[in-house]
Amino acid sequence: MLALPALALFLGGAGAQATPPAAEAPPAQLQPQDDSAWKAHMDQFGAAKQAHDLPAATRHLEAALVEAEKLGAQDPRTAVTLLNLGAVYGEMNQFAKAEPLLRRASSIFEAALGPEHAYAALSSGALAFDLTRLGKHAEAEALYRRVQASLEKAGQTETPDMFGVLSGLAEALEGQGKLDEADGLQQRALALVEAHAGAADPALQTLLEKRAGLLRKMGRTADADQAAARAAAIASAVAAQAQQDAAAPKYKGQSARQWTDEVLRGSMTAFETLTSAEKDAVPVLKEMLGHDQSRVRSVAAHGLSYVGAAALPAIAELGRALKDKDLNVRYYAGQALGNLGPAGAPAVPALIGALDTHPSREPDLEGPPRYYKDARSVAAEALAAIGPAAKAAVPRLREVAAKDDEPEVRAAAAAALKKIEP
Repeated sequence: MLALPALALFLGGAGAQATPPAAEAPPAQLQPQDDSAWKAHMDQFGAAKQAHDLPAATRHLEAALVEAEKLGAQDPRTAVTLLNLGAVYGEMNQFAKAEPLLRRASSIFEAALGPEHAYAALSSGALAFDLTRLGKHAEAEALYRRVQASLEKAGQTETPDMFGVLSGLAEALEGQGKLDEADGLQQRALALVEAHAGAADPALQTLLEKRAGLLRKMGRTADADQAAARAAAIASAVAAQAQQDAAAPKYKGQSARQWTDEVLRGSMTAFETLTSAEKDAVPVLKEMLGHDQSRVRSVAAHGLSYVGAAALPAIAELGRALKDKDLNVRYYAGQALGNLGPAGAPAVPALIGALDTHPSREPDLEGPPRYYKDARSVAAEALAAIGPAAKAAVPRLREVAAKDDEPEVRAAAAAALKKIEP
């Protein structure tokens, strides 16, 4: 199952997509019933959505709804299924078909969890997005204002969720001819997107296109032209990036940049796929290991540790990762090098250096203090796996085996010495 997606994806904001991934029902609300059939269909839906196969996603959701309703018409799993099915219909521009499903999902969530719960807000936002496309702007406005009030009460006034609400609310107001108020909300949404994503982020394109349309209605032609030009420039950059992606190495149809975007969005599917990767993921993981965000590097190193000997083409990058500022990256890089066995010999100098990973030498590394000893232990274990080809490490391993302040590290160093000098 996948994590609940951000509200901003469904509230009519910049770059909004109408379809959420499969969302888990709140565990506290579930009854102890066998829901394995429902989960199986939801997992199949998630795979179909990942593959952008909307007809298949719809079929699996419809089957999941049958199973969910066996658990109870008011069960949160029923609401989760309805929300996803309504949003998939929305992505296929079948908004009239989506409306009753989203209304029912919203009703179930509000009754079970209260109107201010994140799931209730998500379903209200998805419904408001749908109603706007159906021309029911006044009702959409009321829903957006409820979600806005909920976010403000929770102190989430500067979040991506809020810019989705502001953009959607602006669209609903524009549909009613309330152009001045819509203009102010659009400006707030634009400022939030730029603050969080930067002035050239692809998420701005849709918002700028909407803004150009509103400004033309207001007679502000020069401002509209400027917004349209910015949107066009972003679209051009996105197209150029797509060309690069087309030529880049792929894993399961996605480039390193595309996987990185998913990791940074917090996708559990991306995390699970990459950290249990197959050998053909190595070029993508190798590229991700050079990213400037430690979360991405950690996932990449984890994945390379999983593929075993297939990680050999990334040996130089893994050696450099042993000096990463993130201890988690160091640990998985050491593990990956150890999995290479004797073929990891070129990394011996870097592994010797990793034996010095200690808070007294590098006090500001990212990660809990216990990760320091883990990084030293895994370096010793990697040298042991390399065996006699790691003979250059013997003097340093003897020092570690005798003097390291952690018994676990001393034991790993002693074991490595036995492997290198039987």
